[in-house]
Amino acid sequence: MAFKLSTRMLFCDWHMPNFLPEIKIDYDEYFEQIKRTGAQSMIFMSKTAHGTCLFPSSVGITNRTMHGDLFGEIATRAKAAGLEFIAYYNMILSWELARLHPEWTQLDREGKPLRMFLYPCSCMSNEEFADHVSSHMAEATARYPIDGWFLDLQYFAPQGCFCPSCRRRFKEQFGYELDPEHFEVAQWLDLYTYQVKTREAFIHQA
Repeated sequence: MAFKLSTRMLFCDWHMPNFLPEIKIDYDEYFEQIKRTGAQSMIFMSKTAHGTCLFPSSVGITNRTMHGDLFGEIATRAKAAGLEFIAYYNMILSWELARLHPEWTQLDREGKPLRMFLYPCSCMSNEEFADHVSSHMAEATARYPIDGWFLDLQYFAPQGCFCPSCRRRFKEQFGYELDPEHFEVAQWLDLYTYQVKTREAFIHQA
């Protein structure tokens, strides 16, 4: 089967927080504007950088100010309009998870919470967090007509993460402590390898 490339895609980068008075869409007007663009494919938010999702979820944190099931309505209308529908999922950034599960947070060398792009960030090495992400995505996949996923932000903070999970798993893999104060070139390469493998495993599990 030949691969058919979509030549016009809409990326609806719509990060809506919980603190707005309300979140709603005029769906008829919205899709009329989409039709005018001639788009063949669209990406729409399932879970945002703020940490809430735009569909009623029993796994994740539902945005409490939205009207109805925004993501579900957009997905259904997109497919009815003949569009390829891609779900956006922000993987590690979340104010909500930082509040509910501080034990999942990436930490600096002194054990203080790290931020990326001013947002709290969870650690991909934490097994409970990885299970949460995969379960949340599985919930949406089973419920909605999704053609694919746009997986955003699967990074370690530039400072590196030194949470208990990273320290434990790094030592298990390489046989010595995660202590960059005493690293030479070979140990920095081990740390890079650890981060790459952790990131790959996290994405594949999702």
